[in-house]
Amino acid sequence: MPSNSDYQLNSLLINRFRTGVEDSVQEVDGLMFHYTSPNGLLSILENNEVFFTDIRFLNDKSEDIYLVKLILDIWDKNKKDYPYVSNVINELFKKHQINDLRDLKIINIDYSTPLKFIPRRKFVFCTTTNADLLNMWNYYVHDGRYQGYNIGFNVEKLLKSLDSEKPKTIDPFSVIYGNVLYDSKKQKKEILDLFSRMENNIKTASDKSKEIDFYVMNLRSYIDSYGAFYKNPSFSQEKEFRFCIEIDDERLKQEKPHYSSTINTRMRFGYRVSNGLIVPYIAVKFNKDAVSTIHMSPMTEYQIAKESIREVLDDFHYDRVQVWKSTIPIRF
Repeated sequence: MPSNSDYQLNSLLINRFRTGVEDSVQEVDGLMFHYTSPNGLLSILENNEVFFTDIRFLNDKSEDIYLVKLILDIWDKNKKDYPYVSNVINELFKKHQINDLRDLKIINIDYSTPLKFIPRRKFVFCTTTNADLLNMWNYYVHDGRYQGYNIGFNVEKLLKSLDSEKPKTIDPFSVIYGNVLYDSKKQKKEILDLFSRMENNIKTASDKSKEIDFYVMNLRSYIDSYGAFYKNPSFSQEKEFRFCIEIDDERLKQEKPHYSSTINTRMRFGYRVSNGLIVPYIAVKFNKDAVSTIHMSPMTEYQIAKESIREVLDDFHYDRVQVWKSTIPIRF
């Protein structure tokens, strides 16, 4: 379940995702690491700006609907124990065939809720807990050579780029950050705990119909807000730590100011081309002291690469950034 932020932030809508079954991986020196190409590194440093990508365009085609499949699979195997939860699920997904949802044949789900939901969009910035991960470097192999970097971001300072100026502010967008949950047994435990809370509360309610309506809305909100933090176990080697912005679709494309303070008004919506697709994103300006390290992939041209990074850091006024080479032994 999400919890209050680990950091001293003003916005009430910046929270950490944490489950009852997953020990949170603590940041090493407060850092998480974003892997990127040489062009990506230069763009980030030159513009002191990172892109939060529309979740629909990430590399896992089941992004944002994996949690729906997970909920339906677990419910199908345990439905006899949760008759009231069955009412909730049948109502929420009544516009679709359940098997089509479980088989990932439906991408855009038409939920059925007793109250209207304002359409919201999710944008994700991906980092990992490991600064020197071979499977991540492998995304940046070209012509038999590794050509990748990662940036060690201070988590608290990056979050402050999304924060508001005044304490206890409710921003017109929410931010959730934390470790992705991959372990299938822990995912199952989390969903069964959710089912148990729903079942017990509906069972003991004096007006069960009203309580079922409440949990239809509640389950929809849970899927919308936390679906980005449940992923297929086959991606577990990425050890991902995510930052997710959720914002009303109507507000996204309004004229500035989009947001609520001089800090996060520096956010902007745009499009870029990636792998032949036109991809929506939100660009987020960060303070330069959020960058703590630059790691280089395994390479033979270490010294000249380090010198060029140092020159870029100096020219763009990044102070006290450490530059490191991968320690992974690779035979070229």
